[in-house]
Order: sequence, then structure tokens, then C-alpha cells
Amino acid sequence: PVLVSVLREKESMRAYEEMEAVYTSAMVEEKDPAVIAKRFVEHWGGPDAWSGIGDKARQLIQTLVPKVQAEIAVARADTTPLASLTRNAPPSRVIVGEHTRLPVVEGARELARALGVDVSIIPGAGHMLPLTHPGAVARWVASGSAD
Repeated sequence: PVLVSVLREKESMRAYEEMEAVYTSAMVEEKDPAVIAKRFVEHWGGPDAWSGIGDKARQLIQTLVPKVQAEIAVARADTTPLASLTRNAPPSRVIVGEHTRLPVVEGARELARALGVDVSIIPGAGHMLPLTHPGAVARWVASGSAD
């Protein structure tokens, strides 16, 4: 998930503006769930991601559009400061894919900095790394590193 409140708080404006563009596309400009689903998948997964996931997955994602729109509205309205997210945090680690989008990378960096941990990067992965690189994620969880 993207920590929109953290992007605003830390003035990560380029990352915040990218998220706003995605939100505007999904909430204001487009009404067709199929188009919205395709835009989201290709934004987070790359230009060929939609065609690569298969009909069943595309149909499922389309049914999730109203839920995603509601989550977007909540994320945009969130004002939780980073300090509240990290106060009394359990031992934590932060992971991102090498090719994930700027808003996630910036949010992960700020969260990791506040937790006093490093950001682990899964080589070759994008935003959907648990789905696209499950073996690398499982190794990271088991070993404590992305290697």
C-alpha cells in the first residue's frame, strides 16, 4: 500500500503527484471498470501486465474496482503522521521490488528510516512482487535478506 499521508508529510511531491494522477484517472476521468482495472494493472505492473494475467484474473480485478476506489478515497483522506505508524512498532523489515513505482519506493524509504531499518529490494520485481517473484519473497522472509 502507498502511505499517502507520509508522502504529503515528507513533501515527496513527485511521488504524491503520481498518486494523484492515478487517483484522478480512476475516480474522476474514467467510469468503465474494465478500463480502470487495466489502467491500474498497467500502472503498477507495466505496459504488458494486463495482457499477461489472463481472462479470469482480469475479470476478478474488474469486480474489485469499487473496492479499490473506496480504498483510494480513504488513502487520500488519511492524515496519519509517520510517527504514529512507527510508535511501538514490532521488529519490522521493509521490502520493495526493483521496478516498483516512485510512490511506493518513497513511502517505503520514509517508513524504513523511521523504523531504523534498511529497505530490501527484490531484483527484477515490480510492485506485485509477492505474485511475480514468490520464491524471492519467501527467501527474503525466511532469511532476512533479499539475496
